[in-house]
Amino acid sequence: MQKLALTPIATPDGRIIRLWMQESEQERCAVLETMLEDLMPGRFAAHEEQRRAAVAADPSLEALLPQVTWYAVAADAPDDVREQAFSLCTLRAEARDMVALIARYRDIVGYDHWKAACAVGASSAGLQAHAAIWRADYDVMLAQFGLAKDAYEEGFRAWQTVCEACPQTRSDPLLVEEMKEHLERYHEVLARLNEPVVAPANLQDVNGGAEPVTL
Repeated sequence: MQKLALTPIATPDGRIIRLWMQESEQERCAVLETMLEDLMPGRFAAHEEQRRAAVAADPSLEALLPQVTWYAVAADAPDDVREQAFSLCTLRAEARDMVALIARYRDIVGYDHWKAACAVGASSAGLQAHAAIWRADYDVMLAQFGLAKDAYEEGFRAWQTVCEACPQTRSDPLLVEEMKEHLERYHEVLARLNEPVVAPANLQDVNGGAEPVTL
């Protein structure tokens, strides 16, 4: 994972990026916004309030008035700070563009998925979850359905611990799909045992996220 994060990637426009840089660029954006606020205190909020007031008076302006940007605020800044404000705006725009660019390359290689998977795999709860679910699958092969049921439930409890420690796993599509497959096999085990499909030991929302995986 570290090698993937540090490998230089040449973009079509001649830039060199590294996938780990996204967080660094996001931090740079935040610092530049703080510098802009310090340079022009209260002006961004004032522009937003002016826009809100105009839209409140005439709702048809919502689609016509542009959103407030730091460039717009800089254009209205006092003469003695305007040039510096524009320079900071340019640096912020470059950082935001780099964040978006790196995000596209991260999506191509599934960077966030593998980062989450590595975090899960290296944790004691992650190891316990995978070991228990593997044991459950093996018990199913041996038709030991009672043992399989207990092992699945142990794995799901460990997986809940993983999700609490590493929240991004709740919405990772590949990890969510993997857990859905385990849950389907667990349901098959319950059917073999003639047991109802319920959430034992208060196991609810194994993955969470926008489309929860529930027992």
